[in-house]
Amino acid sequence: MEMYKEAAKLGLRIVSVKGPLSVEQLFNTDKETLILLEENLGGLVDKLAKTSRRSTTIKGKDAELLKLKLAIVSDVLDTIETEEETQRDEAAKRANNKKIIELIAAKKEVQLGEKSIEELEAMLQ
Repeated sequence: MEMYKEAAKLGLRIVSVKGPLSVEQLFNTDKETLILLEENLGGLVDKLAKTSRRSTTIKGKDAELLKLKLAIVSDVLDTIETEEETQRDEAAKRANNKKIIELIAAKKEVQLGEKSIEELEAMLQ
């Protein structure tokens, strides 16, 4: 949560193929764009780690800002993927429950069909 506070204080915008995006807009951005952003930011952060201090073009605050952007994009992606998984699980549970209810109804129908005429007449109200 701390990284979101930092992003809010900085008025952080993350440049994407759709233009600059606020943190809030990231949650409404398609997954493919977010994956591309994560890959690009990850590549820049990796490049920082591999360069010597003399050849580094991105220093200090800019490097920390890149890491913050990467952390936020990764967290947003993780959140979206978790929500998608939860929705898939819930849909599977609903489908399974529907099937069970249908099977119960079918078995009740069979049981009802096996009752004698006297039992059926007794059940009438």
